[in-house]
Amino acid sequence: MASHSDPLADPPASEAAALKVDRSMLPPVPETVDDDGYHLDGRDWASLLEAITPWYVVTGTDELVYGEWPYRIIAYYDHPGGELFGTVVFTEGDLSTQAYPTREARHDAIAETHARPLTPEPSTETGTR
Repeated sequence: MASHSDPLADPPASEAAALKVDRSMLPPVPETVDDDGYHLDGRDWASLLEAITPWYVVTGTDELVYGEWPYRIIAYYDHPGGELFGTVVFTEGDLSTQAYPTREARHDAIAETHARPLTPEPSTETGTR
């Protein structure tokens, strides 16, 4: 059964933190279609992103894996003054950006939505064939 969220309820903490900063202050990211109409795959887009912008691709932490290469790629931006932290998520050619007031808020949001454990949890299935 699908659950429906209350539209009047407070947003989750990660969304609330994101609402406090203006994502229009983030540097632009490259489009996923080049000038010739070629649709960039995740690897091509990530290479272009890091070559021409201050954004950098992240793959995770010691405990978490971010995204699902090459279909979902996560990149970060850190404002030099430490006042703005951004994410851009490439998902099969679609882009989504978000801005956060702190590194911690950004990390929490990505960990909550785009991360999985570094090592798969052991299966709880039992049985014989």
